[in-house]
Amino acid sequence: MTAVAQALAGLKVLEFGGYAAGPHIGKVLANFGASTIHMESRERPDGFRIQYPPFKDNRHGYNRSGCFAFFNDSKYSVTVDLKKPAGVALARRMAQWCDLIVENMRAGVMERLGLGFAALAELNPRLVMLSTCNMGQTGPRADQPGFGSQLSALAGMCELTEDRPRRAHRSVAIRMRPGVHGRGASGFFRQRPPPRALRQRRPPRRAARCVPMP
Repeated sequence: MTAVAQALAGLKVLEFGGYAAGPHIGKVLANFGASTIHMESRERPDGFRIQYPPFKDNRHGYNRSGCFAFFNDSKYSVTVDLKKPAGVALARRMAQWCDLIVENMRAGVMERLGLGFAALAELNPRLVMLSTCNMGQTGPRADQPGFGSQLSALAGMCELTEDRPRRAHRSVAIRMRPGVHGRGASGFFRQRPPPRALRQRRPPRRAARCVPMP
C-alpha cells in the first residue's frame, strides 16, 4: 500500500515556547506532513506537561498529560537549556536546518537569548519566523505576559459567550468556556501566514518574519 503524499512534506519547523499558541500551530503543520521539532527545557518544561489536566490515571507526570499530547502529536521533541551558552549554540545550529520557526515567548525574550529574527536571519537567509506572543511585539501592552483567556476578555469575546441575559447581538456566538475559543481561533488564523511567507520568499530568497496583530 502506497502512502498518500502529505501537503507539507519536506517542510522543517522549529518550535520555541509552550502551552497552546505556538504548539497548536506546530501541531497542525505536523499533521499535514511537516517535520516539527518542539523545543523545551528539562528545568522548565512545557506547562501543559505538568500543569493542565487530564492526566492519565489522575497522576501527574512528564508524559501523562492529555492536554500536552493533544497539542504536540506528530512532532519530534528535544530538550535544550537556552539559559546556557551551549544550549543557545545548539538552537542556532538548528535554526540553520529549519525553514520555519514558530515562537510564542514574551516579547523580547528571543532577542535577549540571541535568537531573535535579525540574528537568525544572518545564519539562515531563507528563514521564516512566526512570533505569536499574547500582546504582540510592540505597543502599550507588549511587556505584559498573559494567556488566551486574558486576551479573549480584552477583545470582548467573553461577553459574547456569557450566560447573563443581554441585548440581542446580530452575530451568532457559540457558547464555550471563556478562553478556549481564543486559543483555538488564534491557532487557526496564525497557521496561515507561515506557508504564505514560505511561498513568497522565493524568489527572491529572503528571510521573512510574521508578527500577527494581538
